[in-house]
Amino acid sequence: MRYQPTASHLPATVATVFLVIIGAWAFELVRNFDRATQSTTVPVIGTALQLGEAENEGGNKTGGERGGPGQHQEG
Repeated sequence: MRYQPTASHLPATVATVFLVIIGAWAFELVRNFDRATQSTTVPVIGTALQLGEAENEGGNKTGGERGGPGQHQEG
């Protein structure tokens, strides 16, 4: 006698396949993480994501170093 899948098994099978795909995607996301640049690449579509704040990138400075309100520049 052959096994005949029933409709009641379908949701569990679909959920299992979905979880395996999401798990593999998450694993690749973590595996692609680069600590030096604090970025990762999204699997399948290849989009780069910046997850951390790069220090002094492009002259980006914080608060008082930027010459904000109350800062007088002499010249």
